Amino acid sequence: MLESMSLQRVNQFGFQNSFIVSSVGGSGGLWLPWKEEIQIYIISKSSNFIHVVVNRDSCNSWHLFCIYVPLITTQGARFGENMTQHVQNFDGCKCVIEDIYAMCSKDEKFGGFPILNSNISYFNNFIQQNHLVDLGYNGPAYTCTNGYNIEGLICQCLDRAVANPVYASILHIPRLASDHPPILLNTCRNISRSPRDYKFEAMWLSQPELFDNVSKWSRRRIACIKHKIAFLKTKLLKIQSWRSTTTNIQSEKLLMTELNIMEATYWDQHMKRKG
Repeated sequence: MLESMSLQRVNQFGFQNSFIVSSVGGSGGLWLPWKEEIQIYIISKSSNFIHVVVNRDSCNSWHLFCIYVPLITTQGARFGENMTQHVQNFDGCKCVIEDIYAMCSKDEKFGGFPILNSNISYFNNFIQQNHLVDLGYNGPAYTCTNGYNIEGLICQCLDRAVANPVYASILHIPRLASDHPPILLNTCRNISRSPRDYKFEAMWLSQPELFDNVSKWSRRRIACIKHKIAFLKTKLLKIQSWRSTTTNIQSEKLLMTELNIMEATYWDQHMKRKG
């Protein structure tokens, strides 16, 4: 994709800044957008990676490496060796986000041919040599699928984040139009709190305006397309976390079609309001 087209797509998401490495044909391509309150310093880049320093305040900076590893095993191994030399040139906190055709174990693939031991070993070597830790994930186990029916289905975990020290968490977001879902790197140490617990009070029934207010609230909530999208994404995430069966695959495809239509409508309305 041309850089101008990529920039147009990135700008739709409301980020104030971005750095783009254009794809080569139909392969690769890296987008790094960020908000105004975050300072990003570009250190280096190539067709396969972007290296930046992230700084949200003067006392808390860290290195971020965004990597796309080539498909061919020999190229991937050579690229891993070069990246190891590059990463080791820098001190401090490091995080590597990768789209790689290599896995840590045979459990990270479903269907198709078995994983080559060379693919497993070269990636594990990269992690060990750079003193990194796999951050794991929350959500579906696989981050890439060919989208076939159960007989020809292949699912793999190709997208991940590794870091030193362990200071972040990873969330696998529902997959919609792409064969890869987004993965969310959370570096905030906010303590999650349960939503406030509201309980029905019997005395509310004595108030004549109760049912009118409930009716208005219900209409607004049902009519809100953004709320519907969030609800369906939660449902899709649950389905994609289930074991792959013919029924689950059909349910996933139907839900993805509905979500893609709703998201297209939402963003079309959103861009019209901005215009």
